[in-house]
This record gives sequence, structure tokens and C-alpha cells, in this order.
Amino acid sequence: MSALEEPPPSLTPTRYTAPDREQLAQTSPHRFSDIKNRHPNKSEALINPLDKLDRRLQPKTGLVMIIPPHEFKSKVLPEPKTDAWGPSEKVVTMIRARLDDLFTTEDGKRTAEVLEDSLAETMVDVINEHKLCGAEYTVVLSRFGYDATDGSRAKVDAMMYPNRLAPTNGRPDWTHGRMFVEFKRGGTRYDPFNDHDANDIESDADTRTDVRAQLAAYAYNSLLYQHRTAIFALLVNGPEFRAMRYDYSGLIVTQNVNYLSELDIFLDLLAIFGQLDGKAQGFDPTATLLEPESEAYKLMDDYAKDPGTDLDYMEGTTIPPYTPGPPPDPPSHNRFADATSSRPTATASGPALGTRGQIKKAAARQQAAANAALSHDSDLDIEIPNDGEDPRVFKYVRERYRESLKDDWPRSKLEVGPEKRKFLVGKPTFCSVTLFGRGTRGYVALDAKSRRFVFFKDSWRPFYKKVASEGYYLRLFSGDSTSGHSGRAYVPRLLCDGDVEDQVTFTARYHAEKHPSPPPDSDTTGGISSADEGPASFRQRGDKGPAFRDQRHYRIISKDVCLPFESFTSAEQFVRCFSHCVMGHGYAYEVHGLLHRDVSSGNILILPTVQDVPVRRGSGKLKKAVVWVGIMTDWEVAKFVSKDVASPEEARQPDRTGTWQFLSVYYVEHGATQPITVADELESFFHVLLFYAIRRLHHNIENIPGFVTDYFDIPDSAAMHRYCSPRKKTAVTQGSLDGDHHTPLSFYVKDKIVYERFHVLIRELLGLFRARYRVVQYDAGDSAIENHQADLSEDPLDSEGPQDDQSEPLTIPRENPWKKHFTKPPAERLLSPKRSQTLPNGIRSTADQLKTHAAFFNQLHWACDPENLDSPAWPKGGDVEEDRLRNSHYEPRPMMIAVDEAIAVVHAATAGVQGATVRRADGEPMRKRMKTAATTSDAHPITEPVAGPARVGARRRGTGAKRKRGARR
Repeated sequence: MSALEEPPPSLTPTRYTAPDREQLAQTSPHRFSDIKNRHPNKSEALINPLDKLDRRLQPKTGLVMIIPPHEFKSKVLPEPKTDAWGPSEKVVTMIRARLDDLFTTEDGKRTAEVLEDSLAETMVDVINEHKLCGAEYTVVLSRFGYDATDGSRAKVDAMMYPNRLAPTNGRPDWTHGRMFVEFKRGGTRYDPFNDHDANDIESDADTRTDVRAQLAAYAYNSLLYQHRTAIFALLVNGPEFRAMRYDYSGLIVTQNVNYLSELDIFLDLLAIFGQLDGKAQGFDPTATLLEPESEAYKLMDDYAKDPGTDLDYMEGTTIPPYTPGPPPDPPSHNRFADATSSRPTATASGPALGTRGQIKKAAARQQAAANAALSHDSDLDIEIPNDGEDPRVFKYVRERYRESLKDDWPRSKLEVGPEKRKFLVGKPTFCSVTLFGRGTRGYVALDAKSRRFVFFKDSWRPFYKKVASEGYYLRLFSGDSTSGHSGRAYVPRLLCDGDVEDQVTFTARYHAEKHPSPPPDSDTTGGISSADEGPASFRQRGDKGPAFRDQRHYRIISKDVCLPFESFTSAEQFVRCFSHCVMGHGYAYEVHGLLHRDVSSGNILILPTVQDVPVRRGSGKLKKAVVWVGIMTDWEVAKFVSKDVASPEEARQPDRTGTWQFLSVYYVEHGATQPITVADELESFFHVLLFYAIRRLHHNIENIPGFVTDYFDIPDSAAMHRYCSPRKKTAVTQGSLDGDHHTPLSFYVKDKIVYERFHVLIRELLGLFRARYRVVQYDAGDSAIENHQADLSEDPLDSEGPQDDQSEPLTIPRENPWKKHFTKPPAERLLSPKRSQTLPNGIRSTADQLKTHAAFFNQLHWACDPENLDSPAWPKGGDVEEDRLRNSHYEPRPMMIAVDEAIAVVHAATAGVQGATVRRADGEPMRKRMKTAATTSDAHPITEPVAGPARVGARRRGTGAKRKRGARR
């Protein structure tokens, strides 16, 4: 444990207690059932949102609390600063009469179902006519339109707006909506929640599931467009309604209330909400929405313009020396240029000096300058830091910043840290794809004072004992020295960070208050935080389903704006930058005992840097040039681990760590009771290496989306659990990688010339993992080791083909910090294993090399070392392709849905539920286990997404029958 300590928080973090049977697990979360395949691309936009599929991937959240309406009013709705206004008795009588008429048929009978259009129009008219939300607000219908900036094309029925901001075009305005309202025609089938069964709050019925997902989509949009801690909503379902409050940890919803018989409850909730200030309505007070005429808004436009001095960022580009000096503000931002003097001046055309017209114009300019000075935003006063850093900008940084200002996306000024430092942001370059969770959003932002571009990350971090913020770890690394990256450990450079006021997820804390867990037998807290004990746990009763997660709003600013990792331009550059990430990961472990615990494609990046490089090799002269390095980012779930296996640590939080596609086979099968290890992390690195190689290098796989889906996305559902795909498991346990039709996977340069170094790299790494799983299998008591595993005396990749005349690439020599610790794998591991009661000599010692980073990194260093003469050099350019997965028919969701439903049916049958029918992603009943490319010579067909927004109640493909009529959208 490092001596660096996290400052005592202003709020008490939660202490998480895992179930007794898994108390020794060092990793978290503890439930295997929490592994869900929900993020097929992490931070890369490889697939587009599609409601029809996305809703079926999240039929239940397990994060819903149903409470009585009086409790919602007194405990969930904040106290208004003024007494809530309510309508008079006369007005209440008028409202009741009008609503009664709506639910009365022509023959005088009462009905519980009406047309949605009639219900929506009548209810909105009543609310606005009698100002039930107060005089400052208007509810506007938007049932048939969508916001032009909204890629999901969500058509929410109505939203409440401040009067001056109410839209008039029939479309929702997600930027200014205070509360959304959804209308349904009535009946149980349109009610997404169940008041009568605490174990089945979220019904599985198709239409009810669709309505629930529809509401969640509207809540997601509200939280995406606005900077909020929560969003309130109303569901009006025929003569009944529910009030709701969404935040990033879950949903609190009222029991069903019949407003025809209990109209006072409905009116009270509307009146109270209308009296709340912005913070009480869920807005973040540290975020300021910028108006187009504001000084900050115009400043953002100014810095989006190309000044003509930005640097080329391609590797090898020579960079001219930097001459220190503060950059001036853009000319258009010289606020008082027209008011420096009160004396009138002559012009080529216009009134003569001293005329009345000229004097009036000068006076007008003076008055305008005075008004500007009074409204001047002091947050924008420029302060150039004296840190000696080169302030010049790479072209891609400004380009990404310029992109964030398009599409009329709302712009904001955000506050960070105790110093309340201000940053200007537009549209996020990355955002989480789910409503509940960390809610991470990333921006290329402008520092309001230094005028420098930075990367801004806004998220809701886990708030538990022993769980530190990401900034804690980056400060830990700030003094580290590693070769090759300006004294940094290949991690982002921290500028500032901090929790946002005292903002925590209310739903999780309220659930803990209502359902407290018993205190543990002994105090085992300790760790980073020195605060007093908080709530014990947010696990649900019976330890079933996801836990309500205690989270705290957090912002962190990095000086580095990086490129996506798939931006590499050559195979050598790909492996070299990848090796930097492994080095940073290894340095964190070796020096600080820290494991990252989320090695994935989205958490490694490329950073162009300016470094001193030789003018010519051996010349002794240096020049400034662009060098690309790999960066290991997102350390927010990192954990200090003991290298002493006899000193286990308890789980810290109820979240499973890692990204499904890149988890090790061992961790997926044993993570509920075993800690994540260096070997697991290194296997994740291997899967990431393969992921990018498949996308960008030349190889013999034709159906790339099919391979990626089969290897990374689709789990094996054996024994009612989600295990890694057969293809992935075969690779690491048998050392075998197949391409299409069971042919060996081969990587080529153009013209079928083999990537010699890359083939050797893959072969050696597979040999390490194969040895590990043989030892795991043997230690588990299975002495009958399978003898049908691949013989690694032969290359698991096809290495045939002529060699090209290779030339030396641009390569910056890198020191290998683990070279002295590396032992070449013994020859015995290359022999085909035989059925035996004992392990062949050398297998265990080979597997043990995965306990540190030395062997893994040595293979990477060997592959990109320009001094290596054992293998032909990398080709010089032309050896990578455009990303073939992006904009392809890559669509893993139908297969994911089919597996989820198949497992759900098995679980239901095991629990004694009869008559359950599972359907494939296309709607047909599931009659047999799915085939994958690992079990048949033909890869499964990739279902193309349906264009346009999904509609609830639409016909499912291939069923030949219509579903019951559902929600309108």
C-alpha cells in the first residue's frame, strides 16, 4: 500500500460486505450472474443504438424501488423553498368533472381505457389551463416529433418547460425539459411495474417490458443532454399514474394511484414540483448552460477556428522548435477594441469629426463597452500557466473539439475541484450506453483561463470504503520515471480532479436506509478512506439481482487528448504502442502493487508526443519529432493487491470488474470466488491485441463481424452460466486460432507476405496461456490432461509464404525494464502433451512466467525491437487496412438476446416454471442450442439492424403473428 493517502471525504463512503460464502474473494462483484454482455464495443461506436434490440437486452434492471405516494412526497421530493401552491376547491371540482367525462362513454358507463391522443391532449390542457405546475411552467406535447440532434429519435409524449423556453415546433427539447410525461391508454399490460409481488417488480411481459425500457430511454436522454443528478417523470396510464425519480443508481417509483378517486395526490405532486428550484428538480448547480449570445459561447467558437499554426500529428513529422510566449486571444475575442477612446475619429465615409451623428455613435460604443464590462464573465480572464510546456496544439485535438460544437448541441461551463476551476464543453465524444451505472461522459474541453485543450471526464464513481478516485492513482504515478515517455508511466497526465459538491446517488442511499444490512461480525475496513463507517451494503434481499450502487459525482481533467487506439498506421507502430500500455500496467503492479482490472479495447489509447529523436541513427544529433506512444487509461476500478496469496482481501463493491469481451477465461469461470491476477490481466491484453489485429491487419478471415461476434461477444451458455465462447477458450487453452472454415488464422502483409514477427509473437503468447490452463486443469484434480490440444511445435498460425524485401521502419528504441528477469520458455512446452498423471517438465515453470509481466513484455519488446536480427524487420508502411469492423454488418445483439433468453428459460424450468417458451432473436422458438463458427464450418448469419426507431407493439419477424398491441412507440 502506497504512503499516498486519499483526503478525507466530506461524505461517508459505504462499506460493502460480500456474502459469507465469498468473503475471501479479493475481486468484486461477487455474483457470477452479474456478468452481462452489454457493451460490445466499450468506447468505440461500432454499432448504432437500436431500441428494438437494446430494449430486449435489458428486460430487467433489478434497480427499482416501489414506495407509497405519500412517502415519495415526503421523502423523495425535496422540500420546496416556498409553500406549494394548489388549486382552489372550485378548480379541483372543475378538473375532476372534466377527467370524469374523459373516462365516461356515450352511454354513461365508466371505462378504464381511452385513446392515448385524447388522454394526452386533455391532461396537458388541464395542467396548463389551471397552471397546476405553477405559473412559470408549461407542459408541451411532442408525441409525433423528435429532436433533430437526437440520434435515437425519441418521441416523448410531453415535457414540462419554463414558459420562455417552451418549444413550438411539436418536437421535444431535451436541453430545457424539467420533467417528462408519458401517456398510455390504460390497463395492466401498459403498466411496467408490479405493486403486488416484491420479487417480480419488473414484469417480464413483452409490452410491459417495452414501456419500462421506453421510459428509461427518455430518462437517459434527459441525463445525456443536461447536467443532472436526477430526472423526475410521470407515467399516466389511463385513470392511474405513477411518479418516478431516476438517477444513476436506480429508480424510485410510486405505487399506482387512481387520480380520479385520489386527485389530491396527483395535484399535490405537480404543485410541489413546480415550486422546486433547479437543484431540487435534479439540476447540477456546478454546471451553467451557455446562451448563444454569452461571452463563453463565443469564446468556444473562436477557439474552434483553425489558426493555421496547429501541428501535424503523424509519427515522424519534424517539429520546429517552440519559442515561449503567451498566445494572444483570437482577434474576434477582443471585447473592448471599439471603446478604447471617447474621441470621435474621421472615417472615409460618414459624418465629419465632431458632428452630432459621430458623437452619438461614439457614445453608443462607450455605452456598449460599459454594458459588456458589467456583464463580463470573470471566469474567462486569461491566465497563462508558467509551466514551460509547449502550448501548441496537434491538428486532431482542435478537430475533435470543433466536432463537439456541431449539431446545435448544448454547451456548458463546468466546475471542477476545490478551486472551482472552469471548463467549457460541448457534445461529449464518448458517453455510457446505459442509464444506470457510472454515467461516464468524455469531452474535449477548453480550459476557460489557460485557453488550453484538455480531456474532461465526468462520471459517478463507486463510493465505497477502500475505493479511491482515479485521480488518486494518477497522482500516485505522477512522480514515477519510466523510460521512453518523458518520465511518465504511460498514463494520462492529471491536471485537476475532484468530487462534485456532495452529490451522491440518492436511490442507493435511500434503499440502504429502508433495508439496512446487519453489521459484520468484525471490523475489517481500513484502506484509503479514514471516514467513519457508512451504510453496510446495498445488496438486495436474498442477494438476488444487481445491487443499488453507492456512487459519487466526480470529474477528472487530463492534459492529454488522445487518439483512439485503432488509429495506428502500421503493424510495427501497433505492437509498439501496445507494448507501452503493457509496460504502464506492469509498472503500476511492480512498483505500487496496483492492478488495473479493466484491460479492454477502450482503455488503451494513442498519444502523439514531441520528443528528441536522432536525425540519423548513430549520428549523435537530435531533432524534435512526433512519436506516438500507448497510454493506459481509466484507472477508476484499479485495486491494490497483495502479492502474498495468503493475505486475501474482501470484495470492496458490488460490481463485477472488467469488460466482458476481454475477460480471461479463468476469471469468467472462477471470478466469483477467486481474485483477478496478473495472469488474468495479461490474457485480457492478449484478447485486446487480437481484437485490433483482426480489425486492421491483413489476414485470411473474410467474415470479420462473424469472427468478432463468435470470439468476443457471444458466451457459451453451458450449465446455465455465461462462459467465454468456445473459440476464445480454445485459443488460450489449446493454443489454436482458426480463421474461416477451420483453417489456421494467418496474418499477412499485402500480397500474402507473412507478418513474421507478429506470427512469432502470437505463437509465444499462446504458449504461455496454454501452459497456464494445463496447470489449472491439473491442479483442479483432472490428471487426464487432454492430448488433443494443438502441437505448438508447429506454428498455430499459417506462416507459409515468400518473404518480402523488408526495410527498416521508424522505431524509437525502448528499454526493456524486465529483460534481466526474463527466462526463455523451456523447449519442453513446445512438445505435444501426452496423457499422463503428471505434468511434463517445464509446463509449470512456463505458466509461472505469467505471474509477472516479464515474459509477456519481453515478447512484445522482441517483436518491435529494431536491433532484433532474429526475424525480418517490419514492412515499411502499407501493411494495415482501414477498420473493417466499423460500418460493417457487425451486429452481435440478436445472438446475445437469444443466449440470454435461452438461459432464462433454463433457469425458469429449474425453478419449476412450466410452459416457458424461449425465442430466438428473430422471434422463432428456440428448438436447439445455437451454433457458432466454433461448432460448425459456416459462421452464423449476422442480422442487419432495422432502420429507423423501434416501435413498441410492432410485429416480430418470422413469427407469423402479431404481438398484443403495445405502447405507441
